[in-house]
Amino acid sequence: MRVTIVCSSLNGSASYHLEHLQKGENSVVVGVIYNNGGAGWSRRKKVTRLFRKIRKIGFLGALNGVRMRKWYVAPQAITPIDGICKEKSIPFYTVNKINSSETITLLKELKTDIGISLGNGYISSKVFDVPKKGFINIHHELLPAYQNAQSIIWSIYNGKRSTGYTIHKVNKKIDEGEILFQEEVEIDFKTSLGETVRHNYHKLWNSSASGLSKVLGNYNFHLGNARKQQKGEKYTTPSIRQYLRIVRQFKILSQAE
Repeated sequence: MRVTIVCSSLNGSASYHLEHLQKGENSVVVGVIYNNGGAGWSRRKKVTRLFRKIRKIGFLGALNGVRMRKWYVAPQAITPIDGICKEKSIPFYTVNKINSSETITLLKELKTDIGISLGNGYISSKVFDVPKKGFINIHHELLPAYQNAQSIIWSIYNGKRSTGYTIHKVNKKIDEGEILFQEEVEIDFKTSLGETVRHNYHKLWNSSASGLSKVLGNYNFHLGNARKQQKGEKYTTPSIRQYLRIVRQFKILSQAE
């Protein structure tokens, strides 16, 4: 099968997964489309979304969310995806907006069977309907329990000792597509919350890379056994009150190790 990766970061999980996909036998990565224009929103829409988030989680929650971003970074040794493409002679393309005619044209020209979304926001139907077998996405949490959720922290918030990942079809609603494969992953607790998130986030990358290879290795089977999601729970950046609960739960769970 001809696979095209669509990503919005040069140093994100797409780089890590591409290295693993190159070892697969039942699929070939025919191209990588990198979106360097973010979500493609207008300045007005960006400001509106920011104020909505601040109204929901508070100013301190928003500031704390910025601080937590450093927990969700790639391992230092990772090679940027454009470098991997150059090394492996994989066509690499840059678009200014993911939901654009340019993206659609590239997917068609590459004769894409399956599109893989890694590290993107919303993808419109005019894009995800182009590949013959649609688009799939890796969400680094279990669905439908953790829709839109940042990895690990919300599992800890709920007193769980495990996290996980879900490979699902992309549809018109973020993180609500049919589930093809998912796996629960035990959380390794470290000395601090930030270190715990960072370690387990990379652990999820490793596990989901293996899971993606399994899905692509027998895609028709997983597609035929895909299951619709039931009503899920949606999350966003935690408010300060929620964050303090995450810290308390982390202490309880880590001390019980």
